[in-house]
Amino acid sequence: MYLFAHLFTGLIIGLGFFYLWNDRRLIPVCVAGSLFPDLLDKTLVFLIPGFFGSTRTIGHTLLFFAVTALAALIVWYRYRSVIGIACATTVLVHQLLDLMWTFPVTWFFPLNGMFPFVPVAGGYLQFLVTELTNPSEWVFAIASALIILCGCAGLPGIGPSSLSGRNTAILQYGTAGLLGITGAWLIMTGMDPVSGTGTALSAGPDKTLVAGLVAVTGAGVLFLVSGLKRPAFR
Repeated sequence: MYLFAHLFTGLIIGLGFFYLWNDRRLIPVCVAGSLFPDLLDKTLVFLIPGFFGSTRTIGHTLLFFAVTALAALIVWYRYRSVIGIACATTVLVHQLLDLMWTFPVTWFFPLNGMFPFVPVAGGYLQFLVTELTNPSEWVFAIASALIILCGCAGLPGIGPSSLSGRNTAILQYGTAGLLGITGAWLIMTGMDPVSGTGTALSAGPDKTLVAGLVAVTGAGVLFLVSGLKRPAFR
């Protein structure tokens, strides 16, 4: 998936961790963990293209997840904090949403040798343009912005908000509706890209389907969060 889809995923998982452990710091930690594999690998391929010849290298390996998971366990053992667990979870979710098991050389690095060289058509700038002009990315970007605007789905304590409770609810349910419609369209297109309305992700129908499932799941989470009793912040 693309940048804003991963950012949105981090927000949704962060909301889940917040409701389970009542710690507002888990939301930005989950966002960071969800984005970090792409930020790391895209920076490496930009800086050292001759060595890291792909946009999916170190950050998309099970070895990288294992290191983050080990660090998370150490943090839990020493401080009884789930911050590391939240970060490691979103790193793994990022890899799963990118269908990394279909790229075993990269995912199981270094067991199957060095990373494959997969140059991006048109270079790094063209890759960025492809992401930013993708229709599904616009929806995830808008949804992420609205969630942040509402104080992470209207939760108190995240920060000051000039929105009334009624306006927050309208934005929240509107965002969920937008995600639900977009998700249904992406799923139908991913399942039948030939007779569908057009493939939303240039990466192919599999990732279009995954993006649709993420959008529908996000819509469900927003509806669920709106009906839960707000926990007390710390």
